[in-house]
Amino acid sequence: ILAINARFGENSTDGYSALSVPEPSQRLIHVHASEQELGKVYQPELGVQAGPNAFITALNAGGPVPGDWSGWRAEARAAWESAFELPDQPSPVDMGRVTAHLRDVLPDDAIITNGAGNFAIWSGRFLKYGPEMRLLAPQSGAMGYGIPAAIAAKVVHPDRRVVCFAGDG
Repeated sequence: ILAINARFGENSTDGYSALSVPEPSQRLIHVHASEQELGKVYQPELGVQAGPNAFITALNAGGPVPGDWSGWRAEARAAWESAFELPDQPSPVDMGRVTAHLRDVLPDDAIITNGAGNFAIWSGRFLKYGPEMRLLAPQSGAMGYGIPAAIAAKVVHPDRRVVCFAGDG
């Protein structure tokens, strides 16, 4: 498994069941910009402290990858894009529609925050983050983190749009 910029947590590991803790049976190469993430949950066979862009640039320094990957890339991109097209949700507040609307209207440099809970899946999974947009979110279940994080983000960046996802209710 080549995990680039991955933070291993409950959602990304299917409740820590996808890999054995702390030593996965799969060969794991974990690449992350923070040395504190490497080996935090799983002991990788190889841990590489590097940001994702720097890591990919270093890989490309060896020359182009053999073969034509354009078809695979186009297919993977189409599958990713189609995952944003959700059916109507059976709820008085349809979060599929909410996140679709936010994708359409938020500026490219918006800052999104959230606390901990099932609701956080919407901001993490159904918004599209470009190079300038940021998600400020807790990693270890900090309930109530989103509102103070949003206030702090607005204080530091008063010119940017800040949106907070809060509450399991």
